[in-house]
Amino acid sequence: MITPQLKVNYLRLYLSMALCKQCSEVVSMEAKLVASVVIALIIGLIVGAAVMGYAVPKATETITTTVTTTKTIAATGAVTTTVTTTVTTTATITTATSPPPVAPKFKIALSLPGSINDRGWTQGAYEGALKAAERLAAMYGVEVSKGPNWIKVGDIIEIAWTENVHPAEAERVIRDYAARGYGLVIVHDYPAKDAILSAAEDYPDIIFAYPTGDEFRPNVLGYWFWAHEPSFLAGVLAAKLTKTKVVGTYYAIPIPTIVCCVNAFKAGVHYVDPTIEVKVIETGTFEDVEKGYEAAMALIDAGCDVIYGTGDGINVGGIQAVEKAVSEGKEVYFIGGCGDQTGLSDVVVASVDWDASGVITMLITQYLQGALQGGRKYEFTMASLEGPRLAIAKDRVPADVYDYVMSVFNDILLGNIIVERVTTIGE
Repeated sequence: MITPQLKVNYLRLYLSMALCKQCSEVVSMEAKLVASVVIALIIGLIVGAAVMGYAVPKATETITTTVTTTKTIAATGAVTTTVTTTVTTTATITTATSPPPVAPKFKIALSLPGSINDRGWTQGAYEGALKAAERLAAMYGVEVSKGPNWIKVGDIIEIAWTENVHPAEAERVIRDYAARGYGLVIVHDYPAKDAILSAAEDYPDIIFAYPTGDEFRPNVLGYWFWAHEPSFLAGVLAAKLTKTKVVGTYYAIPIPTIVCCVNAFKAGVHYVDPTIEVKVIETGTFEDVEKGYEAAMALIDAGCDVIYGTGDGINVGGIQAVEKAVSEGKEVYFIGGCGDQTGLSDVVVASVDWDASGVITMLITQYLQGALQGGRKYEFTMASLEGPRLAIAKDRVPADVYDYVMSVFNDILLGNIIVERVTTIGE
């Protein structure tokens, strides 16, 4: 943004440049030319301020610029003569003082079910908000400011968030953001669907978005992560790593995008070896660390030596269970889900990253462009620019296993292997 002070700085620079240029010309022309430059710049400043629309108190400032130029004139065989010319120009201008704080033109809110440090579902959405803010700041050429639960892009955009919002509290949080004029409210939690639809009825001018959205309104949209393809690859990896011929997976609740991951994992295992047994546990929660620990321990006790977890806090618990088993001398591997969890522990050999960060960035960008539409769903797959993928810790798996998984990945992208979206448990 071109602030009044910046305009004054430009005026100072242009005056100095103009005067220096004029002093290299014939002295008798300097006064007229400099006066013309000063008048033109003052007029330009006044017009520019009017165009920018600064309806704020005025301040008067006097600018004095002095330029001294020394020229040495000599001709062959002649006496050298030095001429020093000093030109002083004073201009008094009226500029706008700093404008008072203004409300951002665009306000976006996120209601998040978990912690922004969960290394999974919630953290991905939070990082997407940060990524969007950084990109937009670079685009507009403004600074980013950050508070405990908000980030601002100049005085243009504000993105706020509330973490650890349980479904019972979701409607209060959603309505609070709507009442405060947030134009886009992203509720990153499918179980909050009823709260979203209720608020949308009372705030028809606000866009609401939620994952795996299967009920729409003119101002309500869904965003779907189809992670069945990278989950198939996770199954391929598990089948290549298992020695007990028993692997396991656990999940939170049976919603379509989760169920298709469980089924695709089983399909990937059986693509490699149909005789491998796949055990499945439902935890009933995404966030409860203890439930994840219990599920993983039950799978380990049942002979599973590779475990695929699809969740946030439950995967923290699952990783802890696998770490305990490894510390006791067992050979057990963990495959994470929802985010890239390979950085959490050495026992995590891969992770099905849903790329919530990239998807949230896209939703925010689309909203600011006026292109985000209610009444529909946006779908993301492994082939999407933003969307799910399998992140493999290459140094934690044998080279031949890594190469095999990558060959299957290429076959999926080429259409040689079709991974079905099966959204019913048990199929």
